[in-house]
Amino acid sequence: MPRLTGGQALVQSLMREGVETLFGLPGVQLDWAYDALYEERDRITVYHTRHEQATAYMADGYARTTGKIGTCMVVPGPGVLNASAALATAYACSSRVLCVAGQIPSATIDKGYGMLHEVHDQRAVMASFTKWMGRADTPTALPGVVREAFRQLRTGRPRPVGIEVPADMLQMTADVTLLDPATVERSAGDPDLLRQAAVLLRTAARPLIYSGGGVLSAGASDTARSPTGTISHRPAFPGCTSCRTPMSCWRWARGSSSPPSRGDCRRAHRSFGLTLIPTRSRATERRPSALSATRKARSPRSATCSTACLTAPRVRPSC
Repeated sequence: MPRLTGGQALVQSLMREGVETLFGLPGVQLDWAYDALYEERDRITVYHTRHEQATAYMADGYARTTGKIGTCMVVPGPGVLNASAALATAYACSSRVLCVAGQIPSATIDKGYGMLHEVHDQRAVMASFTKWMGRADTPTALPGVVREAFRQLRTGRPRPVGIEVPADMLQMTADVTLLDPATVERSAGDPDLLRQAAVLLRTAARPLIYSGGGVLSAGASDTARSPTGTISHRPAFPGCTSCRTPMSCWRWARGSSSPPSRGDCRRAHRSFGLTLIPTRSRATERRPSALSATRKARSPRSATCSTACLTAPRVRPSC
């Protein structure tokens, strides 16, 4: 049983859960945590931002692009409130983000003494935009709190979770038992809802499966690209696959396996009532010679899609 500071116990527990990248902004309440991060600088990479909002947004982006859990660390009070916009976005978009929040010394929490960065009932504030919120009141409790946080992140609907650690607990030394990650089993879908979806797909004349982040986070993109069984038509999967794949909507509309042209994408998306927004910038429009050269270098059939399609507000599939 190693003797560790609370900061070391926190960092060791994060590494056991597979955290390799952390986005954070140092502060006096987190000094001992950053000391521990420096000790493990060869195993965990820390990106320092200039604002707490950036830490959480970067963790959210990291989670979405890598499929891993994004981790951020902020000071209490104003730091947590600055990160709340990004955490609320991650909550609404079902993104797996862990926010490690500092806290004022444990003896002064919610006492109204006017401590630096004090916010009344910070746990309740964070609970409004997290799936689960925990606090480690002793260094020995940190491994269990971290383990439960990651269990929450890996089960049920993906959403952010929070951990709150008082400054004196990060500094305190104790004999700490580090824990292995919890065993997590993926839950099955609701049989009744799956049956209803199968009936709708089987009876649809022109089925289109609208899927995105949930498919990506579940690692089901390959399954989405190769539907079998009850789906007899060629469905489209905007959001979780590229429109270059055989099951994309432009190929569905053309009934062809040849590479797409810009016209193909426009006609296919309009056939589904989608909105097309050109992605060409004004800077490109001011350089007609460069644009013309690019167009000449591409044949009409090999040109890739130059439009972004919106199938719903704020949802943009990849083309």
